[in-house]
Amino acid sequence: MGSFSLICRSASVRRVAASAVWVLAVGLAGCQGPGWKGTSEGPGPGRITHHDDVAYVAIFAKTPLLDLDHDKRPEGVAVRTYLYRQASKDPVAARGPITFRLIKRTKSPEGAPSDEGLKRWELSEEQLAGSLGRDQFGFLCYQMSLYWKGVKVAGPGIYLQAEFVRQDQSHIPSRLLLLPILARGDAQRG
Repeated sequence: MGSFSLICRSASVRRVAASAVWVLAVGLAGCQGPGWKGTSEGPGPGRITHHDDVAYVAIFAKTPLLDLDHDKRPEGVAVRTYLYRQASKDPVAARGPITFRLIKRTKSPEGAPSDEGLKRWELSEEQLAGSLGRDQFGFLCYQMSLYWKGVKVAGPGIYLQAEFVRQDQSHIPSRLLLLPILARGDAQRG
């Protein structure tokens, strides 16, 4: 223990150590990409059934948010997306595009919610299929990193929402996901 604190006195060494720990943690806890061989039923051609009857979408943001320049103001978010059929406990794979919206929600003087669209990401069916993998528990998920470079993002009230489009052109929105961003745009810490 003592030798670790002695080694980590310089800021650059601490930053490198923290980055290495973060990369390891994300790799262990995140959704794995298409080439992952962690389970015998990992995603691959001919092994995944795609369903046309997606009933709901769930999204989860990995924390901490993506802060590439280490200024405590996030520039993006890593997202895991799960698609579910009606009365299904396990997520499924499906074919179709998905749209993500970054929203700033405020209240009008009358108290009604008012949404301002900050950024929109549209992923094609092929792009979404390329992000298919399995999470740390073996469930199918889609993982992507969404960056909002050049967009001023300051909370509170910053939300993310996904909308999947089924093959029959039905739009299936997720619930709003509150992102932990403070008033100055800093990421909220633990």
